[in-house]
Amino acid sequence: MTIKSNIRLTPELLITAPRRSAAKPSSDGKYALYTVSTYSLDSHSERNEIKVIELETEAVTLFSDDAKNVSPQWLVKDQIIWLRTTEAGKTEFWIGKVGPEKNAYLAGTVDSSIIKFKTRELADGTIAIAFSALMDDKGLLQPPGKRERKPFSSAREYDSVLVRYWDTYVEKEMSTLWYTTFERAKSTSNYELSKRGLINALERSRPALLFPLVPQLGDAPEDFQLSDQGILILANDPDYNINTAMVLRLWYLRVENYAKPPTWFKKIDIPNFDGNFSSPVFSPNGQSAAFLSTKSALQYTDANRIFVVRSLRDPEALIQLHAVTDIAKSERWDINPGSLLWSNDGSEIFIQAEDRACTKVWKISSSLASPPGIRSVDVVPKLVAGNAISSVEAVFPLSKDPMESKLFVNISSFVDDGSFYLTDTKSGYITSFSLFSMNHLKLGLKKNQFSEINIKADDHHVHAWLWKPSDFDPKKKYPVTFLIHGGPTGNWSNAWSTRWNPAVWAEQGYVVVAPNPFVFPVHVSDIADDCFSSTGSSSFGQAYMDAMLGNWGGIPYDDIGKCFQYVEENLAFVDIDRAILAGGSYGGYMANWIAGQPLGRRFKALISHDGVFSPYSMLASDIASWVPGNFGGAPWESDHVPEAWDKYSPAKYVHNWKTPMLIIHSDKDFRCPITEGLAVFNVCRMKGIPARFLNFPDENHLVLKRENSLRWYETVLGWANSWAGVTGVELEPPLKTEEAISLRQEKMVSQYGRVNQDVW
Repeated sequence: MTIKSNIRLTPELLITAPRRSAAKPSSDGKYALYTVSTYSLDSHSERNEIKVIELETEAVTLFSDDAKNVSPQWLVKDQIIWLRTTEAGKTEFWIGKVGPEKNAYLAGTVDSSIIKFKTRELADGTIAIAFSALMDDKGLLQPPGKRERKPFSSAREYDSVLVRYWDTYVEKEMSTLWYTTFERAKSTSNYELSKRGLINALERSRPALLFPLVPQLGDAPEDFQLSDQGILILANDPDYNINTAMVLRLWYLRVENYAKPPTWFKKIDIPNFDGNFSSPVFSPNGQSAAFLSTKSALQYTDANRIFVVRSLRDPEALIQLHAVTDIAKSERWDINPGSLLWSNDGSEIFIQAEDRACTKVWKISSSLASPPGIRSVDVVPKLVAGNAISSVEAVFPLSKDPMESKLFVNISSFVDDGSFYLTDTKSGYITSFSLFSMNHLKLGLKKNQFSEINIKADDHHVHAWLWKPSDFDPKKKYPVTFLIHGGPTGNWSNAWSTRWNPAVWAEQGYVVVAPNPFVFPVHVSDIADDCFSSTGSSSFGQAYMDAMLGNWGGIPYDDIGKCFQYVEENLAFVDIDRAILAGGSYGGYMANWIAGQPLGRRFKALISHDGVFSPYSMLASDIASWVPGNFGGAPWESDHVPEAWDKYSPAKYVHNWKTPMLIIHSDKDFRCPITEGLAVFNVCRMKGIPARFLNFPDENHLVLKRENSLRWYETVLGWANSWAGVTGVELEPPLKTEEAISLRQEKMVSQYGRVNQDVW
């Protein structure tokens, strides 16, 4: 296949390029399954496909292009199960085989809409299935159309802070976890949904658990796992005061038979811990489990700790695995675990975590062989997947074989939209695949377009990523864009993203600098040259994250200033007088904060997406309980309001605002309510500062819909280009009518031409 050499990553190309899910191998390790969606700006429609890769030959076959087939998963070996929703709102389970003759058949129907589902092949050959769906006030499955009669009043009333969550108002509807089995039909050997009916897994829970707590969410934070002997359920703890915090805890349901109710129900508690649980996983034999937990639920920067339940028949028999760099020295491994995975033989646990803005995978001993009574074991993590040039997106065992030592690793980077490889965790041998290895060329990108900067300051280092245009000429001068990440305890991770994609900026003709701002008092002579630190940014150590609390506009602002100074003094190819700063969420807060500080006068323009105007008004957030900890405590907890509430409020410094600003805020953003963005825009216009407000009525904290995303990039880049003097995407008049939309799209075609879909 010939790839054109003159391709440039424009917003239009980014929007129409295929978006693939992580590929997951089949239980026999012969195939991998993934989904892909491609958008057409001509028809304004999305094409959704399910595809299968034969791993030995890398041959890709189309399994389905029917958009109604959703949530495909491996069932057993070469069989795939997926969902279809009927016009009446019921959910159908379909099963088919890999190959030219899929022999797809309807395996059963559930009289409800399903939120998420999982399956497990049991020892007797039946298939256990569990899913969440609505229930009525009697604890029975709530069929579609059987909801309460619409009242004459539209009023909502609440007595807890759980009024809105993410992008939806919390309704009266309740959801729970249901389970049953698929059994072999005697006449056809096809799987059929059991006729014994569904079992409400949480019916006997006291106090009653809801799963998920907010059923309207498409991707709730709750989770569950299945084994032959039971179910692990991660759910909001009803014993915890929801007005103080939403806390995820773990329960184990003993299920002797998936055709019968659980025999017992046990909450897993950790002595002297009061934190959030996450990533519960059964051991391969289902008799043990591992999970993560923070120490405190009220300190959101708190690090995860690793725990193993030695025997689920005695959930109190916990072992805490202390990750250390050296057994003899017992020095703490300063990386925050993100998720866990067992090895197939149960002897090891794999940890997926971020390290210096790249996601990697390590292995540790599961310590199941430790003597009885042992409560704490030191383990040394050993890197098995990941590096500094990409990030691990997802990882799975290659097969279910108990002797399997290979992991199937999905990766991406700033210039790679996704590929995968095999790594042998015993030998370290890596098997590469060429299937998606050239995708960066289809996007017009080069692997050497980005690099790292390690900026030495007085008593710390600041880490930043640096991008250059694909046709970079060191003899030329380029405008510079500084991108500020969200969080605040997030980071610019070396992974592909269709939102805030730095390469799109670079291809407009910018040098792009993305600092991971952070500070921790360390003597410079004690820091190695390759040691990166950054205030508040995750993946650089726990102390760096904790330093963010009560310090939103302090040290992080100073670090960004040091980064600006470094660029000005050391990068001769940068025209610092044409600097732009843009950020979203906490990055939007920082744009608003910088507007009132001396550094704000150094930028030609600012861009604030879903930012914060005042810490006080953030108490209207859907997670209001999260706010006080960021500003030194709640304003009502003492006679004096903690200093940070006023000291680091952008609203306090509006008298200094002068820099032109683009403000973006969406109606369904309940994390940082839209009034935050409107206040910033109103102040700018009332002061006579050039400003524009971009609003999406149907988006939340993120802009996800393809055409909305295109408009976001056009306006953001157009705004930046208009102030930095860049010839690229042009700033259109404010969007008001359908006619304006059509004119804009035709102008895009004249600028870039139609994207050649055949290249994919």
